[in-house]
Amino acid sequence: MRRIRNLLKRSRGSQRGQTVTEYLMVISVLTIAVLFSAQASLALFGSAMDRLTSSLSTSLTQDGIRF
Repeated sequence: MRRIRNLLKRSRGSQRGQTVTEYLMVISVLTIAVLFSAQASLALFGSAMDRLTSSLSTSLTQDGIRF
């Protein structure tokens, strides 16, 4: 009977550790996904700003406005 209780105690402790490890792994994967998506969004935003600047520059130059 004592052995069974000891086994049950050990299994409860390992489940708690396993749960914490699972949460940390999920948080890590989500963090990596957010960082990659933010980097991709910033690259797209920068590209859009470059095109906008180029278009405005061309438009203003064609109208005779120089800056």
